Amino acid sequence: MGLPLTSVALMTQVIDLRIAVPLLVIPILATNFFQAIRGGNSRFLISQYWPLIVPACVFTFAGVYILMNVDTALIIMILGAVITVYALVNIFAFHVTVSHKHKFWLSPVTGIAAGLMGGMTGVIAIPTIIYFQALGLRKDLFVQALGITFFIAGMFLLLALWQRRILNLENLPISALAMLPAMVGMYLGEKIRRLISEERFRIGVFLLLALAGLNLVRKALS
Repeated sequence: MGLPLTSVALMTQVIDLRIAVPLLVIPILATNFFQAIRGGNSRFLISQYWPLIVPACVFTFAGVYILMNVDTALIIMILGAVITVYALVNIFAFHVTVSHKHKFWLSPVTGIAAGLMGGMTGVIAIPTIIYFQALGLRKDLFVQALGITFFIAGMFLLLALWQRRILNLENLPISALAMLPAMVGMYLGEKIRRLISEERFRIGVFLLLALAGLNLVRKALS
């Protein structure tokens, strides 16, 4: 989840959102593919959360339409506000709990929100991760559920961007090359994580995201 969330927050400081989103498609698919197939619970998770995955895929097209037809300053402001709130919630360890009996309506609502955000910004993570956290999924199921959702929705993001010609034969190779720094970053991140405490690492990451989110809001308003 950290790749699109962090990358979009940083890339939109210097390039247009409509350029940043297609460049992240291949790295999103590559990093989440391995997460999706690890754990051996793919069929179970898809059977449980297809009411979230299907709306996420469908509304990705609507999100890309909004990206192409709405002032990107407004989208960046919304993204910055969402990233900031999400970071602060995690910094202060605020937990929301949801009963599994509400999945029948919360799953599609979360899927719609995730699809819209994914299409507009490339960031499908925030609605999805908050929902899975609230359900209290155990660690291995939580990680694989995110990977499956992000990978499948990422395929539809690729299709939606290609349909709108935002992703094309010119920037597709650049998106593929972006896998290299993404993999290097993942490797370095694992090394850094082992050198400092988990709590300090977590706070540092979310402080960085909060500052990036606030800067996006400032940029949108300026």
